[in-house]
Amino acid sequence: STAISAVAKAGQWRSALGLLEHMRKEEIHPDAVVYNYVISALSKGGQWDAALRLLQDCLDIPDQLPQTSTFCTVIKCLGDNGEWEKGLGVIGTMELKGVTPDSEVLTVMIDALDNCKQPLLAQQMRDKIK
Repeated sequence: STAISAVAKAGQWRSALGLLEHMRKEEIHPDAVVYNYVISALSKGGQWDAALRLLQDCLDIPDQLPQTSTFCTVIKCLGDNGEWEKGLGVIGTMELKGVTPDSEVLTVMIDALDNCKQPLLAQQMRDKIK
């Protein structure tokens, strides 16, 4: 995870994805931290669609849901890239999987809505936290 952290911080999303794929081929099971680093690198590279695919990969792992931090990282990525609607979709996916979005998730979504100039929706989310 140290190598993925380094390339993610540098915004080298292709390298981060390559290292993740290498881990999978070696049957090393990445944890939430690794996924979050890769998603962060994808965000810096404007690759929000790849971040969504990676989240879907996480959701497809049998008997294991992504951690809240992974959902938050994807929502932040989407908000940073102007895809706030897709962030709401991630929250919908969480709910479908039986995961109630906590205040951390809602706060990240509020930030995404604020960044994307959606004040009414942001206020609706704030009201959910109260």
